[in-house]
Amino acid sequence: MTKAIWIVLLATIAIGCGDTQTLAQSTQAPTESQFTIMAATKGGCELARACASYQISRDGSYVYTQPGVFGGETKTLTGTLAASESSELSKLITQSRLSALKMSKFTGTCPSFNDGTDYVFDITLAAQETNLHSCKNALSEDALAMQLTRFFNVFSRTATETNKLEGLR
Repeated sequence: MTKAIWIVLLATIAIGCGDTQTLAQSTQAPTESQFTIMAATKGGCELARACASYQISRDGSYVYTQPGVFGGETKTLTGTLAASESSELSKLITQSRLSALKMSKFTGTCPSFNDGTDYVFDITLAAQETNLHSCKNALSEDALAMQLTRFFNVFSRTATETNKLEGLR
């Protein structure tokens, strides 16, 4: 029993020191082109506990997660955006655009009111976070918001195709 406690204690110290090193390395001053996007779906998918989400980093890497319906198997897809998509995102994500979207007001009926899908985007640009919601902000006509919404379809289709291919092996 005592041996197990020492192992847990040493592992905790080692992990804690590793986090300190990581924090020290990541204190570089952010630039306008550094961004992180966290996106999630809300609405009808919540009843089945199957709302998809993704995260995209500045380098174009992404992680997409599609929970299985009612606790079924979760699909996770990782990859890197095509160079053209990554470049387009860099052009679309500007502080002025994010500020304008944040100030905009959605009018209409939210799709989630009829079991449809709403989208939530948390975008961090140069250490400033902007939270956008398709039922609070007017996103439907904005090129950035349309692209971020399209990624859900692209990632979902790719995850489904990948699962089908793995099933054939």
